[in-house]
This record gives sequence, C-alpha cells and structure tokens, in this order.
Amino acid sequence: EGMRKDRKEQMEKEEAKNDTDEENDDEDDELEDTLKEDEEFETWLEDTKTRLKNALPSSWEDVQSYLEHGTASSSVPQNAVQSLDYLKENGICLDHIQPTVGVSTNIPRAHKGAVVVREIPKGETVSAAPVVPIRRHHLEIWDAKHYHSKQKAGTPWFLNSQQLLNYCYGHANSSLLLFPYSPVVNYINHHPTQANVELQWSSRYNKEELLRMTPDELMLKSSSSGLVLEIVATRDLQPGEEVFLNYGNDYETSWQNFQRQWKAPEGSEHYVSSIQLNTKDNAWLTPIRTVYEEAEEASGSTYPPNVMTVCTVPNLDGDLNKHPKVTVVTNDNKGKKNDNNKKKKRYQAKWFYETNMYSTLDRAHVCQVLSRYGGSVLDSVQPELEVYTVAIENDETQTMVFTNVPRRAIQFYDAPYTTDATALRGTNATFRKEIGLPTNLVPEVWMDLV
Repeated sequence: EGMRKDRKEQMEKEEAKNDTDEENDDEDDELEDTLKEDEEFETWLEDTKTRLKNALPSSWEDVQSYLEHGTASSSVPQNAVQSLDYLKENGICLDHIQPTVGVSTNIPRAHKGAVVVREIPKGETVSAAPVVPIRRHHLEIWDAKHYHSKQKAGTPWFLNSQQLLNYCYGHANSSLLLFPYSPVVNYINHHPTQANVELQWSSRYNKEELLRMTPDELMLKSSSSGLVLEIVATRDLQPGEEVFLNYGNDYETSWQNFQRQWKAPEGSEHYVSSIQLNTKDNAWLTPIRTVYEEAEEASGSTYPPNVMTVCTVPNLDGDLNKHPKVTVVTNDNKGKKNDNNKKKKRYQAKWFYETNMYSTLDRAHVCQVLSRYGGSVLDSVQPELEVYTVAIENDETQTMVFTNVPRRAIQFYDAPYTTDATALRGTNATFRKEIGLPTNLVPEVWMDLV
C-alpha cells in the first residue's frame, strides 16, 4: 500500500509538471508572436513617421504657408516650383492626349485608344516617351517541364513572349527592346494607312552617347534613364481626333498572318470572364454554388470551366498544429494517401475579419466552396446572413478548411492561361509582336541579330 501511495503521488507530480511545461510553452509561443508583431509594428511605425514627417510642416510658422499653398507645393524643394514661361521653354506637355474607350471605330477589337485633347500643329510633339531598354530574350516564355526533361530533338520548348512585348518598340535585327513609360502613349493604336504621328529621337532630352553603346553596354549601365523618344504630329491634329502610329510593315504582315491562322479554342462558346461574374448586377448578393451543386447541375448551368473561386481568408502564421484558432480535424479522405504516399492532414478554423485583408492578394487563395448555410458574421461593413465553408489546399499534405466565410470574401478569377491575353501556344495562341522602330532610328551598333 505504501509503495502504491508513493507511486501515485509521483505520477500526480509528473502530470502537474507536464501541465506547467505545456502552459509555459504556450506562453512562450504567445510571447514570441507578440514580440514579432511588435517588431513589425515598429518597422511600420518608423516608415509611417518618415512619410508623415515629410508631409507635415516642420514648424508652427510654416503652418500658414501650408494652409495657403497646400501640402505638396509647400513641402517640395524650392527649385521644383517654376514659372509657366520656364515650363514652356524647358518642359514637354504630357496631357496633349488622353485614353478613351470605344473610340477606335476603325480598328476592330482595339477597344481603347488615345485622342487629342487640344489642337496640335504639324511637326509639334504630341508626347515625349522616355524608354527603358530590355533584352528581347528576357520576355520569352519557355516550357520548363520539357526544358529539364529528356525530349526528342526539336521539342518546341519556346511557348510565346510576355504581353509586355506588344508595348515595346523594337527592330527585327536587334535584340534590344525599348519600353515607353510616359502617360497614355501605350494607348496609341496601329494604323497602316491613317497614321498621323511618327517617332523620332528627342533632340532636347535624349542622351546621344547612349546611341553609341552596344546592347550589352547599355544593359550594364547602373541607370537606364536618358533614352527619350518623341511622338510627333505628321499633320495638324484637332481635339477629339484619334492618334494613330504606323507600327511598320513587319508588324502589319505578322498581324495579318495571325488573323488568318487563329482559331477559337474548343469550348470557347461557353467562355465567361471572371470580371463579368464579379461585376454583374447584385454580384455580392448572388449565392455561390458549392462543388456538390456544380456536380449535380445539368450541362450548361455550371460555372464556365475558365474560372475558379478564390477566397480571402485571415492570415494563420506558424505551426497549424499549435495555432490557438485552428483545430486539427482528421486525416483527409479517411486516411487516403496522396501521390507521394503521405497522409493528408485536415485543419479547420472559423473565418474572422482582419483590417485591410481585402486590399492585398496575400490573403487570397484558390478554394473550393463546400457548403452554404445561414449564419451571421461581421465583415467590416455589415453582417452577412449567409455564409460558406471553403477548403484551401495548402500543399500536398495539408487542407485548410474555413467556416463562416462571408460572400464578399469569395470571388471569381480566370484560371491560368484561359483568357485571350494569355494563351501560349497553338492555333489559338495570343498575338505577340513589338511595335516597329524605323530603321533610320536604330543605331548600327544595336543591329546584333543581322
């Protein structure tokens, strides 16, 4: 009896010690999280202090000036504010043109264009276009899977070029591309017969020494500023008139060939963009169908195959097994293993609102909508009366389930490579071609692909 009593007391002491250790571990984890949050807050605060300091008067005497002239004009360096005469002599007006929608009646599918705001005489600069040099091969998209595998010779590893190519100036015999970053110039459309502007190097702002550098030398420069093109009117332009630039014969030939060869992808008759689904009347009040409802719906009544649901969820940092707001439910699929022969864990948490969670894509994840039911959750503005349970595949070994998800937190996105701007290869591939830079504007030292 004495030995049993001593053993019982020893076991009780060990259990009490273990409980204390677990409590201490939890306290340590909470302290570590708190210190991390404090550190992040201090970093944010210092950054905010700097920006606030730059925006506010440095003394009480300056307050009146800020009130009279505004924060921007009062806080910039003294020489940054110049007279109109100085600006007319040394500056270039950047608001001669503005973007518009639906004006390109002569160009099918162009959608947007650039129109003249005020009268511009022949030979005057419509807009300046500072450009950033880019190497052509930096915009190429290759099939990494085939690239690293043992394929037969001639496998088409090259898929297409990035969409940025369509907005760059370039020449077929040069590896150098020039991307213009001036306002609105990227809205200027191509027209082979009605062009009313042309390109030329700026005589006032372009650094001539850059035109004598090879593409390699140009890319090694620490600063890429200094290359400036100008878009010049070839005839008098009137307010409201659309601006057209001839992109060149090479571009026109490529475009005509593309139109002849292009074919609509299979199933495109069912295409509906994610924008249409997200912006239609009362979109935020329209219930989201669950994956099970989708499976039961008749053909044609389901969501189009080109869209996917994306859920905005709170951030759950750290080990999910120890997170206070997360419950480890079970091994998913009743203990079934994934392709790597590992059991998949299923975690669950109740959705909650975080400040500014909708302003960043960091909280957005591809998800499956499992169920919809009545409930109530405060979603920053108003209570949601119908909520959802969604599942997010974190990786091959984890599934994260959120309950009580509001409708606002679920949106439609286009699935990768399903829009008309991202098809990479085949008869329905997207058109990719740089804007032609006239040969007389391309230095001979840039012609490295001859």
